[in-house]
Amino acid sequence: MFTKKWAIFAAVVMIATLVLPACQPTEVEKIVKETVVVKETQVVTEKETVVVEVTAEAGPSVDEMLETLGVKAVDDFTIEFTLENPAGFFPAIAGMWVARPVPQWVIEEYGDRWTEPGFIVTNGPYVMTEWVHDDHIVLEKNPYYYKADEVQIERIEGVMIVEASTAMSMYENNELDTTAPPLEDMDRVKADPVLSQEFVIYPSDCTYYYGFVTTKPPVDNPLVRKALSAAIDRQTLVDTVLKGGQQPANAFANPLIFGNVAGDPDVCPWCLDYELGKQKAQEWLAEAGYPNGEGWPTDVVLMHNTSEGHKKIAEFIQANWRDVLGIEVNVENQEWKVYLETIGKDTPLEDAPHIFRLGWCADYPDQNNWVHEVFNPTAGANRTRMSADDPYVGDKIKEFDELTRAAGAEQDPEKRKEMYKQAEKLLVEEIAAMAPIYYYTGPNLSKPWLTRLQRGIGGNHFALWKIDWEAKKAATGATGDVVTLNWNFGTEPPTADPALATDTTSVDLDEQLFLGLTDFDDVTSEVIPELATDWEVSEDGLTWTFHMRDDVVWVHYNTKTKEVEQVLDDEGNPRKVTAYDIEYAVKRTLDPRTGSDYAYVLYIIKNGEAVNTMSY
Repeated sequence: MFTKKWAIFAAVVMIATLVLPACQPTEVEKIVKETVVVKETQVVTEKETVVVEVTAEAGPSVDEMLETLGVKAVDDFTIEFTLENPAGFFPAIAGMWVARPVPQWVIEEYGDRWTEPGFIVTNGPYVMTEWVHDDHIVLEKNPYYYKADEVQIERIEGVMIVEASTAMSMYENNELDTTAPPLEDMDRVKADPVLSQEFVIYPSDCTYYYGFVTTKPPVDNPLVRKALSAAIDRQTLVDTVLKGGQQPANAFANPLIFGNVAGDPDVCPWCLDYELGKQKAQEWLAEAGYPNGEGWPTDVVLMHNTSEGHKKIAEFIQANWRDVLGIEVNVENQEWKVYLETIGKDTPLEDAPHIFRLGWCADYPDQNNWVHEVFNPTAGANRTRMSADDPYVGDKIKEFDELTRAAGAEQDPEKRKEMYKQAEKLLVEEIAAMAPIYYYTGPNLSKPWLTRLQRGIGGNHFALWKIDWEAKKAATGATGDVVTLNWNFGTEPPTADPALATDTTSVDLDEQLFLGLTDFDDVTSEVIPELATDWEVSEDGLTWTFHMRDDVVWVHYNTKTKEVEQVLDDEGNPRKVTAYDIEYAVKRTLDPRTGSDYAYVLYIIKNGEAVNTMSY
């Protein structure tokens, strides 16, 4: 209550010193100076525009912030990481390709060309000798690899055949040593007396799913997304199209992953019960405003990367949507490298599809690598563009964000499992940002002269495969003494730069060229030493110290002499891979100027997220 019939309050908008990015110049802004006059019956605001100078106080630069990262070379062969919170799975992250040592001096000299033959310097079991883009890659054994005596395959000739049917013909013509059979050939392979003996189904740590661009109508409505997911007949797809022992998926994380809820009837029950799914799908679409498909827009696009198999799956699901919901969805495809750009979260909305196909394979066998690193809206890849500002389910997305962060920091395994179950329910039921479709298996054909392992976490380990060279020569007419693997990459690898790799093709290539601190056993998936000989963690779980081997050297292929050569240091000695190379690699990946789409897996490192999300 006022003690007088009127009172005047002067409110002046005050501007304090602003801290702006270092690259932003001093600005002149227009500030509105307001005087609010409160009278007995009305409020009158008088405004006067004045010009004041706002001084930008330079904040820390990217280079300065990089020095605050929790990674430090203690000496040549000791590297130390400080984490944001305890994470027992960190040794697995420490060995990922985005943290593998890369040659700073080569990158600084050649820039983007550093991964081309003649420039590239590596440290793994193989070196790159040829890369004819969109045609083939040749890798040759690194004679200076510290386990070179254990590597039997001396040359890898990798083609880039996208069509599975073409690859199958090459396999049957002895032009490839191993391949995945096309969907249309599965019955023939199983019945053929020769091919059936060469056929095996490996377990797989991958999940096949459709993602929704949650900001693009009509799939901006979660009811529409739920309807589309529920209308997919997963079991019939597996039984009649895939035929490789795949498992219908009701959640994102694969059954081989810690914290998974695959097959749990409490999670997305309509994903596992198609009669229930059809009923729910029709109800949700009607509730969204499209009863029996009425009013459904004609421009909705489902996109996949070019592949005969993906096309068959898309056409099957397209038919599900037509039959159950009465709607038409257009199916389009793009070549892999272009496709990855198109479905990026920064692609203009008008250029992005409504629905996109992807598969996810484990980088390490923990749910943190799944619901958090793939879908967290602020710290993950987030191709679905989830946001707490979502007008429909923003509160659920905020809850999901907080939940996956907390689950990664939680130390009690049982509590983590329950938290991840809640996160999966949010992701596939309430937010419905993705439709889980099936859990992969690895149907594969291999020639009798090839002894191979299943694709391990982080890529194929060709250095562990064996070929009976005499048997292959007798069967194929091959000549010479160089034991050669004929392999199909399946497409052009988008990159050989570990910091930029986001797909299995690029990762497979990097697996041959660069070593990590750790690796995975192809059979048990356990973390094993690679560059590191051993490691320890502090009592509080925040500091990890890795001790490295001192016998790994940098090599390159001399295009003039056609020889693999050691890189020499300033004193003429072989240049060794050191902890400083790893420190550089980690900082380079997290440097926002590098543009690594996979940098988020290193956010567990102290200040990793703060640095990588800086403006520059």
